[in-house]
Amino acid sequence: MTERPKYIPSVMGRPPKFPTVESLQIAIDEYFESCWEEQPVNGNPEQTHMVQVRPYTITGLALSVGMTREGLLHYQAKDQNFADTVLRAKQHVETFTESALFNHKQQRGAEFALKNNYKGWEDKKTYDINAIHHIPTAQLEAERAQLVAEIKAEMAQEQLALPDPDVIDAEVE
Repeated sequence: MTERPKYIPSVMGRPPKFPTVESLQIAIDEYFESCWEEQPVNGNPEQTHMVQVRPYTITGLALSVGMTREGLLHYQAKDQNFADTVLRAKQHVETFTESALFNHKQQRGAEFALKNNYKGWEDKKTYDINAIHHIPTAQLEAERAQLVAEIKAEMAQEQLALPDPDVIDAEVE
């Protein structure tokens, strides 16, 4: 007689950190607000303005909502509603990072972040051989045709013939 386990869990896994899209959106909004502080203008405490004191980052966003970066991306894959919410937050961070490209002090870091964290930002190099040598395509085709004709004429003079593929296969076997 086999024994049954004494405890069978009714729910597998841990409950989700954010059961609704709205609760996730509130946490995301709190992160973006936390990156800003009210500071006095020219030391005058009566006149203040908002200053961004921390840059927006995906890892910072994830930590702020109590997850790892991978955990946040898992929520993006969870369902379409969560995907839209996480994607909007990621685009907000991407927009901030993209704007840093125009600040010479932050440009290299922004380039690195965009290339490594977002699709479509990698460096692509395309080479056009014709452009490098400035040879028109029609000229290349004419030269190729001339070379083929010369090789055929040379083979005809020396009476060279290409071997029959069936003979080669028979010799190999």
